[in-house]
Amino acid sequence: MTKKIVKKEFLKDLRNEEWYYTMIDESKAIIVERRYNAAIEMIQGKWELGKRILDERGNFERFGYGKKVVETVAKDLNVSRTELFYCLQFVEKYPELSVVLDSLGKNMSWTKIKKEKLPEKNKEKDTKHYMTCIIDKDDKIIWIKEEYKDFKIKYK
Repeated sequence: MTKKIVKKEFLKDLRNEEWYYTMIDESKAIIVERRYNAAIEMIQGKWELGKRILDERGNFERFGYGKKVVETVAKDLNVSRTELFYCLQFVEKYPELSVVLDSLGKNMSWTKIKKEKLPEKNKEKDTKHYMTCIIDKDDKIIWIKEEYKDFKIKYK
């Protein structure tokens, strides 16, 4: 019992010191500022990633730019397709990063940007039902390329 009383008295005395409250306030400011800086760095990184990939759009078009290319890039970068689509959408909606950064408050995060500033449906979901179809009239074959399987249909 004596130890608990001594500890409580020590904490009570400590909390009566002006220097202690100054240190606590300054420490809280450090935490808030560093969290904000980290959030801004994440947001800038997501924008730069989307921008870098979109800058290569011309090269990707030679290989059929679209979902498959995004899937390949996402896999090679070890990020999800969905996350990569958000990065691309972010750059498309905000071609100037400074515009969106100027509108951010201290509580902004990449997650909030995705929810509040990128409300459009994810392109991944929008493109899921499309397929490529090639008709070879000479050999009377229809080639269908889908997301998970390719089909070859012979007709008369």
